[in-house]
Amino acid sequence: MPKAKQSYELLHESYKARRAPWPDVLMAQRFYLGLRIEQVANLVMYRESDVAIRGMLLTGGLTIPPSPINGGHIDAVPKPR
Repeated sequence: MPKAKQSYELLHESYKARRAPWPDVLMAQRFYLGLRIEQVANLVMYRESDVAIRGMLLTGGLTIPPSPINGGHIDAVPKPR
């Protein structure tokens, strides 16, 4: 992450001094921002898991629970046998 940021900053300074083409600067910026997005997503996932584990909170309480009777059970069909 620090190397990607440093690379982008160096290319940006080189562009200002007319030593690097603009597409190279954009590619470095895109790579750096992609890493930042991935880092933020990983941090969010880590924090959610940490809160769920430490607080022993109910997670997924708004999802529909699975049916208690599967298709092969005797009470799964409405007509008597």
